[in-house]
Amino acid sequence: VHDGGELATGECYLAMEFFDGRTLTKLLQAEGWLAAARALAIAAAAQETLFAAHAARVVHRDIKPDNILVGAGDA
Repeated sequence: VHDGGELATGECYLAMEFFDGRTLTKLLQAEGWLAAARALAIAAAAQETLFAAHAARVVHRDIKPDNILVGAGDA
C-alpha cells in the first residue's frame, strides 16, 4: 500500500501498486482443476506471503481464493 485516506465525500481509498494477474477464483473459473504441482506452487507462494505478513505483525483475516493473486506469468 502506497497511500490511503478518506475523500471529501467520506469514501475511503487505498493506493497500491498495479498487479498484472488475476485472483485464484478467476483462474479456477477459467481453467478448472489445476495440476497438483501448480496448485502446490500457488499454495506455497501464498503461505510464504502470509508468513512474511505475520512476521511483520500483520494479520490478513480474510484469506480466500478471491484474495489470492496469481501473476500473469504464473497463471
